[in-house]
Amino acid sequence: MGNGMNKRIKIVVIVVALAFIGLVVSGRINKKDEAKAIKRPSFANQATPVVVVKAQRGDLELTIIATGDVAAKNEVKVYSKVEGRVIELPVDSGDRVKRGQFLAKVEDDTLKARVAEAKASLEVARARWAQMEAGLRPQELEQTRDGVLKAEAEFKNAELTLKRAEELYEKKFFSAQQLDDAKLRLTSAETLLNSAKEKLKMGEEGYRTEDRQASLAQLHQAEANLRMAEIKLAESRITAPIEGIISERMVDEGAFVHVSTGILGIVDMDSVKVLVNVSEKDIPHISSGRSAKIAVDAYPGEVFTGRVKKISPVVDRESRTAEVEILVPNKQLKLKPGMFARVEMVVDRREDTILVPIYALLSNNGQDYLFVHQNGKALKRSVTIGMKGEDRVEVVENLDEGEEVIVVGMGKLRDNSPIKVVSGKGRK
Repeated sequence: MGNGMNKRIKIVVIVVALAFIGLVVSGRINKKDEAKAIKRPSFANQATPVVVVKAQRGDLELTIIATGDVAAKNEVKVYSKVEGRVIELPVDSGDRVKRGQFLAKVEDDTLKARVAEAKASLEVARARWAQMEAGLRPQELEQTRDGVLKAEAEFKNAELTLKRAEELYEKKFFSAQQLDDAKLRLTSAETLLNSAKEKLKMGEEGYRTEDRQASLAQLHQAEANLRMAEIKLAESRITAPIEGIISERMVDEGAFVHVSTGILGIVDMDSVKVLVNVSEKDIPHISSGRSAKIAVDAYPGEVFTGRVKKISPVVDRESRTAEVEILVPNKQLKLKPGMFARVEMVVDRREDTILVPIYALLSNNGQDYLFVHQNGKALKRSVTIGMKGEDRVEVVENLDEGEEVIVVGMGKLRDNSPIKVVSGKGRK
């Protein structure tokens, strides 16, 4: 029993000893952790590494880049205005022609005949009008009086003949046909008498206003018919409507052409136009007369210069772009219609202004700001910006030349954050 008691006492002593050792060890570990915690730096006070550049004065250009197609300044199709066979066609594709130059001839025999006919009709109308103006001459007036007397005699004779025919018809000596013939003779004689009297009256009193107006209208119509016939005759000879180069020849000599048959194509290439589509946001920056640089794949490294001629007044609903036409001198005929063109337009410029990289700029609720390095601190600075370029932006307020602007590491910064400059363009 004594031995059992001794064993239990030993076990208790061992447990107590182990517990004491555990407490001591635990105490030492906690003290080491506290020491390490005291020596570890606080992340809240750690300086953020950043890259800076100096705000500098310089020039800034706003450039619009677009692509489009080269087209002829003027391009026309020459059509026949008359029907007939082509009897002359001395030009061919590639020939240079001047405005008004002879190009083709359509047979004109029928047209010449129509001109001759119109001239004859005009002479008749002029003679009739001259008679209306002058009236009858004394000799003609006397002849007209004699004509009235003869017509009266013929009328009286026709009356007697009819009376006699009626008497004989009643006695069955004349047929119904003979009676009708006598009536017809009287009617004809009466018509001739009335015409002779009317002519005599006009000769003595002059022509009526209505007759004069009708005669004058006939004269004017005859003159118009002659002009029309002469125009048609002239249209058988086809001339160039513009100066340029024959782009295509659609018929050959001997071909029969109808009205509106295409004969030739002419393009004016001394100047060409480049058509590009510009985004609606860029339209306010473009104006007529603005200079543009044009490049084409056919001439690597060569730049052609043109000027904006016109801007479409409407914007395409699908693409939200407007067409801009640029006129380009092309005396050497290097630029060909159909070529693909790249266009560059400098639409705005700022000179001697404060510039910073565009990626240094931040924005919050519509307010632009950036961070400026000052004495190891990042100072948040609200700024007013002006024109934006491709990689730089103009700062018009609240930034001076030479100030160091943070361009890398801004995402972790707050106002007055400690910073460490690890690199900087322009630092001395």
